[in-house]
Amino acid sequence: MQRATVVVPTCGRPDGLVRLLDGLARQADPGVAWDVIVVDNNAGQDASRRTSEAFARAAPALPVAARLVREKRSGVSHARNRGIREAGGTLVVFLDDDVVPDHDWLHELLAPILAGRCTGTGGRVVLDPRAPRPPWFAAWMEPYFAAFEPSDREADVRDLTHATGRPFVLTSSLALRRDLLHAIGGFDPRFGPRGGAPYMCEDIDLCLRYQDAGGTIRFVPSAVVVHDFPAGRMSRSFLVRRWYWHGRSTWLLDEEAFRTAKFLGVRSHPRAVLAAWRKARASHEPRIGLRVMTEAAYRAGMLDEGLRHLRRGLRGWRTGAPPRRTSFDEDAEYLREVTG
Repeated sequence: MQRATVVVPTCGRPDGLVRLLDGLARQADPGVAWDVIVVDNNAGQDASRRTSEAFARAAPALPVAARLVREKRSGVSHARNRGIREAGGTLVVFLDDDVVPDHDWLHELLAPILAGRCTGTGGRVVLDPRAPRPPWFAAWMEPYFAAFEPSDREADVRDLTHATGRPFVLTSSLALRRDLLHAIGGFDPRFGPRGGAPYMCEDIDLCLRYQDAGGTIRFVPSAVVVHDFPAGRMSRSFLVRRWYWHGRSTWLLDEEAFRTAKFLGVRSHPRAVLAAWRKARASHEPRIGLRVMTEAAYRAGMLDEGLRHLRRGLRGWRTGAPPRRTSFDEDAEYLREVTG
């Protein structure tokens, strides 16, 4: 019998956690039994105390059982892997602590899986419509502030790559089979925010490996969560920084291709920036300067991550040290052992 466990990693957002849990408390019947696990990933005792207080304030309103667990290793991927370990459901559903789900979100997200059309789903993520947009804000920027609306119809993510670039959905609204998550080793902690390094692409990496393992994922536009759009993110500098870290994350995602490319693919970067300028100019885009800055930041991030890889390789060659065991190796081994 199917059962769902909703996993919520949280770090430093007690008010956001309360709003999210309030949204979960108002969920329509999803058609299966379900429960909630909140994973505290705060580094300090004071932040963890505020998270515990927020959970204690909001959890009693939930119509299902809820637990708060702590993951000491920093990083959202470690936190999600802890949630996968703790989950008792046959389906693991992920939310972030900066979204609020619509009242029928869980029902809509799980319906295609329960109907046998797929083994995983992802929902629509909209930016808070109440938050004011600055004058320089343009529609093409929305995905870099965490919006995700590639289609107005349910579809296999492999049929949406014209809009998304790769077959994936966001982890802020995601449901997958637990046995397949165990089989692929969960999330790779190289990706996703950790400490002071806001890496990205953990959702892309996970979805690609999940589908390689035989899973199928559908985008479900009727499963809606509303994403915070705080004032602290409404700046051009935030957007440029996000593109830089997107570049670093992309290099890791495509490491094998970049590692074997001539000069680590450096020659393509100036051409890409120039192409972005020409495209923006040809389409009479009003934010040409910002478009070029973001593309340049993206390419700088790719170059930076490539050079870091090169330096690590040179150090290993000089010392003759074997490759280090990674935290992903440890998480993956544990999850696969649990699968048996």
